[in-house]
Amino acid sequence: MDCTAVARLALALAAAILLPASALATVGVGVGTVPLTVAERVVPGHTYRVRPDFYLVNTGDHTTTYRLRVERLSAQDGSTLLPSWVALAPITRRLAPGEHALVHVLLHLPRGVGGGSYASDIVASGAAGAGRNGVAVGAAAATPIRITVGGTRGSLGWPWPLWVNLVAGGALVLLTLAAVARRVGLRVVVERPAHRGPTA
Repeated sequence: MDCTAVARLALALAAAILLPASALATVGVGVGTVPLTVAERVVPGHTYRVRPDFYLVNTGDHTTTYRLRVERLSAQDGSTLLPSWVALAPITRRLAPGEHALVHVLLHLPRGVGGGSYASDIVASGAAGAGRNGVAVGAAAATPIRITVGGTRGSLGWPWPLWVNLVAGGALVLLTLAAVARRVGLRVVVERPAHRGPTA
């Protein structure tokens, strides 16, 4: 081995020894692929548990602190689900390599929200500490979240089933007719034809 090859090998070994551990570490994050949702049609002014729980796993080889947020990234139909409607518990998780966690997601739907479909994403991002060069290595991944708010176009806009709406509407019509009949003095008279005997 010539002197040049020896010098190059020495430099490579020195760089590997002196290189900060954070620069050698791989930061990774994995999340569930199944969209989060509420199985039923939600009603403004109520709180719901979103299913399934948000799945988070450290796919890197470095212990990483992940921060969760709600931000629309994917192309989905419907209006944007606002971050203030979603509560994540907890909002940060520190995971060792290969460790995973389940994060509970609650939906607080305020009053006055219009009917229709709403969508966004729950994003998990993590970063290793900055090395000597001041550069931090990070990664992020997202899972969609979708909900349907009661009162969509083409429906009656009530949170109860259709048959309940029909029964209530029929009862209301009957009560209205009865009140009108009493007010105008309407009376139904049924006359029976007089019996006539045989003629001579």
